[in-house]
Amino acid sequence: MSINLILCLLSFLMVIDYIVTYIEIHILNIATEMNPFMNNFMDRPFLEGIFLRILLALFFVTLFKSIEKYRDKKYFKKILVIPLSIQIIPVVMHIKTLCLYGFSKL
Repeated sequence: MSINLILCLLSFLMVIDYIVTYIEIHILNIATEMNPFMNNFMDRPFLEGIFLRILLALFFVTLFKSIEKYRDKKYFKKILVIPLSIQIIPVVMHIKTLCLYGFSKL
């Protein structure tokens, strides 16, 4: 898996996490945001919040791309799997929650 693909997946998961969390909080009323930083994003209208979340994802991609220049690519790729794995956890949990509780409320 290439570094660019890992970064694209990480950004995609960050945006999906925001969308699913927003649905759970504002439409289905079955969840609350536990991260104080992200709580600020959830208090905003959807389009404003998603725009900010995309900017945040782009910030991390830019940061990782700038670090990539100074690191061994093989080693750097292994490091990038850590935030990717961490981001997968909430997305899977949100999808599980939607499947168990959310769709019955729609």
